[in-house]
Amino acid sequence: MRHHPSRREAIGAIGIIGSAALAARGDEKSREPGDSGDVRFGQPVVADTRSLDSGALVSNVSPDGHAITFLFGDPSKGDLQIGLGGVTEALSAVKLVTIQVPVKPYGDKSRLIGYGQDIRGYIEKSKESRVVVIADCGGTTKVVEYPYGREIAGEDYTISFFSPGTRYSGIGAPQDLAVPHYAATLTLLVERRSATEGVLAAIDTLDVEAQLVGAPTPSRPRPEDPFKERRKGRKTS
Repeated sequence: MRHHPSRREAIGAIGIIGSAALAARGDEKSREPGDSGDVRFGQPVVADTRSLDSGALVSNVSPDGHAITFLFGDPSKGDLQIGLGGVTEALSAVKLVTIQVPVKPYGDKSRLIGYGQDIRGYIEKSKESRVVVIADCGGTTKVVEYPYGREIAGEDYTISFFSPGTRYSGIGAPQDLAVPHYAATLTLLVERRSATEGVLAAIDTLDVEAQLVGAPTPSRPRPEDPFKERRKGRKTS
């Protein structure tokens, strides 16, 4: 019996033929001299990526359980800080941390409408470098870029945003029980155009507060930063 190729087999065969043709053209072109102003990719190199050690995290929960502060940077465990300059030759680096916090609901309904978040840190960079802070917190993603072409002599920053509770349907309509955990992933990305450029960036703290319908928001003093003295002596590696 004659075998009729399936759609998947036919597409696969076309892909193989097309890939072979492209590879042949690529080999042929690689032997050609480049035109003035041309660019070509070289061999890829995996950039330095590090996840924060769990021992480098300090957290503080408010007495009413509605707010929590995360502080990053135990000197013996690492931090969410990247410095490119001095003897460092790398042109890019990434650091990140992923956190999960259990959320305990009371009763059969929840007044939780979302989470308010404040990320605090530090940036010092030349014009030919960039810093990107990516925060995925409580189901919402926030991206803040400090781009090429902007010099920052050294300043503290605060990034504030709200993550709405997707299970809340409006004022006066309590939702089902809250999701049983709060998840956050913070990513710090640093790049520079040459090894002569300097850049130093850090994510120091994350403050999270549960927002409830009809609940007054008390004034909250921020917890003492145990790494405050260490942060005063920031420097690139």
